Amino acid sequence: MTNHPLNTTAESIPRLFAGVDVGADELVLVIRKNGKPFDPQKYANTRSDRARLVNKLIKLPGIKVCLEATGIYHFDLAIALHDVGVPVMVVNPKASHHFAKVLMKNSKTDAVDANTLAEYVERMDFVAWTRPSNQALALRGYARRIDALTGQKAAAKNHLHALSATEETPKALLRDAKLAISQLEKRIDTLAGEALALIDQHP
Repeated sequence: MTNHPLNTTAESIPRLFAGVDVGADELVLVIRKNGKPFDPQKYANTRSDRARLVNKLIKLPGIKVCLEATGIYHFDLAIALHDVGVPVMVVNPKASHHFAKVLMKNSKTDAVDANTLAEYVERMDFVAWTRPSNQALALRGYARRIDALTGQKAAAKNHLHALSATEETPKALLRDAKLAISQLEKRIDTLAGEALALIDQHP
């Protein structure tokens, strides 16, 4: 990959595209200039490092960025880029996977994936990502957490059923299992109530 520094002070602004491979803990950035990729750069997927990455990209006029939709992990970076005016595109993983197959890119590394995303936004029609409202993001968070707690409650009930299957189980264990279920139900009800209150505040 190219090692020379980016130079955007020339008379004609270069064609710049960036792909970011997003993981739970790490971001891998590859920038392409006039069809050639630069060496990958790595950032932690933390608030401070995301700010460093955004600060780098905002200084590159005309750059377009592509991310892959990776559960919840791409949201913070996509929002940060969108909110400072950097054009960002979020693609379905299946679309980028098929694109990589067409390019015959068989190796699977974060750097290769980032370059594939940069090439995707370079070659394909750019579709700007639509930022969800803060309310929508909050409700999404509530829904995910309630779903997780509901799963924990189901597991706790199964555990209680197993404990109840034998008379040898100490009563203290049964009480503790029932208490765990009760606490989970209260937490679910509390979050559901807060989610409904949020909806009422923003009809």
